[in-house]
Amino acid sequence: MTDPFDDIQFVVFDGREVFWELRAWLGDRPHVWHASETIGEQYTTPIWQQRNTMLQRFLQSSDRPWLAMLDDDMSPDDDTRPLWESDYPIASAHCADHAGRPVHDEDGQFCCGACKISRAALERIEADPFGPPLPGQCECNTFRYAARRASYWPRKAGACAHVMIAALKLREDGTRIRLIRPEAGYETKHTAQGN
Repeated sequence: MTDPFDDIQFVVFDGREVFWELRAWLGDRPHVWHASETIGEQYTTPIWQQRNTMLQRFLQSSDRPWLAMLDDDMSPDDDTRPLWESDYPIASAHCADHAGRPVHDEDGQFCCGACKISRAALERIEADPFGPPLPGQCECNTFRYAARRASYWPRKAGACAHVMIAALKLREDGTRIRLIRPEAGYETKHTAQGN
């Protein structure tokens, strides 16, 4: 069996310091770009523009069939592996926000924090699919709308922890576990499927 990582170009959006768990997970994996290497000072560039810049770099400079994007505060682990192994043209992991609430958590929705997109899909989607977010939304939604206009339906695969406070894990029976980081002084909470 081939390693799914061989076909993936990873991009880490490192506007802040990359969390140690993500640095450890990346290790010496090949095919990893840090957005700061291309964009420079990221605090002056909106994140949606950074994502478009790195998407274009991928299309022009990488020969990999897949692009994966990770925010600097994500913590992939074994639960994230189904994302890397998925063959969905557009997929993102189940993720939680800083408070442990699921975000963009259903098929058809998209979370930029931990995602994988095929080259073929990116070539069909309009140029610069990430746009300024609408009020009360984020750039995840602008990409989702662009994907749908190109007849793609983003799918969910795996789960990825958000290292600030919370991690969202999936159990085999389909229920979700909202794990509030013990070091933050909170306890593990279980939520029923769909909550």
